[in-house]
Amino acid sequence: MNRTRSAIACCVMAWTVVAAWAEEARAPAELDEIIVTATRSEMTSYDTPGSTNVITPTELARRMPIGAIDALYDEPGVMTQRTTNGQGSPFIRGFTGYHTMVLVDGVRLNNSTFRSGPNQYFNTLNVDDVARIEVVRGPHSVLYGSSALGGVIHARSPEPARQGADLVLRPRLFGRFGSRAGDAVAGFSLDGGRDEVGFRVSMTRKDLGPVQPGKGLDVHVKGRKFFLTSDEDERVLPRAYRTRTGTVASSRVYDEESISDDVSTSYRENAGSAALTWMPSDRSSVRLAYQGVRQEVSSRWDKVASGEEFERLEYDPQERHLMYGSYSVTAPATGVDRLTATLSFHRQIEGQTQLKVDADPVSNLSRTEDTVSTVGGSLVGESHAGGRHDLTYGVDAYADSVASQRVLPTPRPWGRYPHGSSAFDVSAFVQDEISAGGALTVSLGANATYYRVTSDLSLEDPAFGALEKDGLSATGAAALAYEASDGLKLHAAIGTGFRAPTIDDLTGVQVTNQGIQAPSPDVDPERSLNIEVGLKVRKPRFGGSVSAFNTFLTDQMVSRDASEVYGADLPTFARSVQAAYPDLDINVLDNLDEMVIRGVEADIHVNPTPAVTVYGVGTLLRGEVLTLDGRDPDPNKPWEARMRREPPPNATLGVRWEPTNAPYWADVFARGAAKQNRLSNGDIRDPRIPGLTRDRDEVTFDENGAAVDAGTPGWVTLNARVGTTFRGASRVTLAVENLFDRRYRWHGSGVDAPGRNLVVSVDHVF
Repeated sequence: MNRTRSAIACCVMAWTVVAAWAEEARAPAELDEIIVTATRSEMTSYDTPGSTNVITPTELARRMPIGAIDALYDEPGVMTQRTTNGQGSPFIRGFTGYHTMVLVDGVRLNNSTFRSGPNQYFNTLNVDDVARIEVVRGPHSVLYGSSALGGVIHARSPEPARQGADLVLRPRLFGRFGSRAGDAVAGFSLDGGRDEVGFRVSMTRKDLGPVQPGKGLDVHVKGRKFFLTSDEDERVLPRAYRTRTGTVASSRVYDEESISDDVSTSYRENAGSAALTWMPSDRSSVRLAYQGVRQEVSSRWDKVASGEEFERLEYDPQERHLMYGSYSVTAPATGVDRLTATLSFHRQIEGQTQLKVDADPVSNLSRTEDTVSTVGGSLVGESHAGGRHDLTYGVDAYADSVASQRVLPTPRPWGRYPHGSSAFDVSAFVQDEISAGGALTVSLGANATYYRVTSDLSLEDPAFGALEKDGLSATGAAALAYEASDGLKLHAAIGTGFRAPTIDDLTGVQVTNQGIQAPSPDVDPERSLNIEVGLKVRKPRFGGSVSAFNTFLTDQMVSRDASEVYGADLPTFARSVQAAYPDLDINVLDNLDEMVIRGVEADIHVNPTPAVTVYGVGTLLRGEVLTLDGRDPDPNKPWEARMRREPPPNATLGVRWEPTNAPYWADVFARGAAKQNRLSNGDIRDPRIPGLTRDRDEVTFDENGAAVDAGTPGWVTLNARVGTTFRGASRVTLAVENLFDRRYRWHGSGVDAPGRNLVVSVDHVF
């Protein structure tokens, strides 16, 4: 805690000095980015009383992301994770999975089958159909209901063009190539419009080769764990590579210890989209849109590479289809400035194939198929009242229905979930931005959410019968924003959040890195309280933000051995899961833990000359379990006080050269993360996190409770990018990533990051 306070004090003092220097600059300030997600109404990111990120179209083009997760690099408060190449999961303030809310054009991507940990669903966003990404850090249940505990990520699509009385067509071809793995992306889009009508269609094809990491030691052997070290640190080499004296015997991977070459991190993806906009009047607009993505044969690398659990674990297909229509009108009635209505239909299809090690591939091959269909609707209004109040209010409702089946080895109406399970939630919210006089703005908000989950557990266990879980939760938030001087704004906020139990929590049967999750019909909502302070600066030659936060999470769902919950008298559904996976632990969820997450986030850019920008981003976060299994953590067992997958301190520092009005630019930056050896019990058992053993009692800890012989090593990479445009129609961007060919991985990832990689992007509008 003292280190966190010192970091905050240093940041504030440094910012005060730089802000004073920036006051003397005479260059015109750039326009601040407009963000919608933070307040559900248009507001500049500078004016929002909270922590936000905006990734603009220009920044997206320069980052050249292959997958959606790649677009989130170098954002404060955000860590990226990859279990395998076809999957990517963003962490916001230490939360991921169903603890973060993802929106697509205002429509919820999350559904009731999302898992708690890293998952693949964010990577079903086709980044080539995204024009900008807005990130709001911190709980936002007051505006978005259940699940927005860590924050909200909002991917917004390009707007079709309208060009006046004559029909205008703008075809576009684009492609990217990565040398390290032979990654290739190719796509086509067509924008057009006439008078009040605009349209856009696009198609994208991706072929991603197997990940080729950089130099260094990373031995994939048939053991429970991955092993990753730097060249200098050999403490976590596998025992097979040590002599009896503890020295390294060989750097060669023996054939009999290698995993099969048939296991690959490569995958293919096809995506397409279409959008139509119509403005029947100057006051109203209509938008109809479709998005579709299909990934083929994405292997769960970490579960197969261990060589002990699965011979095959594949997602095929991973598919998503979204259709929605929205209608927006200004001044539809007295007292209403703007009203927007949206109706949506979302379908996510997931096939999963499993074959355990040494199992008969004919009789023991398992395949499940799950389809989640979601009907959603929202109505959002904006009003300006009394000259001082800006009101945003509305209703969101979503209904999920699950079709789930096991196809192999024996067909049955229960794949990962009971067939016919359903979930429904409806939220009503209101937020008031109050101009309190002078430079002070006060924001007050409230939300009420009703949720219900129904499922027929009698398909497996007649004793449980039909499950129906429902409840009503209320959340609130308050924030202050004070402009201390021109271009310097302070903010403080307090807010509550919650996450309702889902179909996945209550009924899911699936593989995790702690064993097999069995249905947990007795869990209750998780709740959070967030307290945050920060400042933002917008000066002609300097800008950025810094924030510090405490997030308290109560009634946290944790995985426990089923026998600890039910004793020797296990329910039928738990015994059935145990019989299907006799070599794995059977776990259920229970509301037992309390946790606090403290952190500091900062981003900064300084312009010493009009052509040069020095920029940096940094995040420091620490999580601490306050209550474990209903008791205080044991100080002699450091893992008990650790949060799961705590992001390590990470930062980016770079210099960009971009002469005014020039068609070219260059960027050199370093990106890195400190080592992470503050490990929970789940981290120690996780094959994605390096170590010698999955037994916590065999791990050595130092006097600070950090693991000595386990954890993800720290790393730093140097990267460079250059780009140019030709006649305003063609854009070429080149990047050399990981210049020194460093072998590394993001904490919690199941695969290493690519080694030295030349990336080429070409984009041409005819």
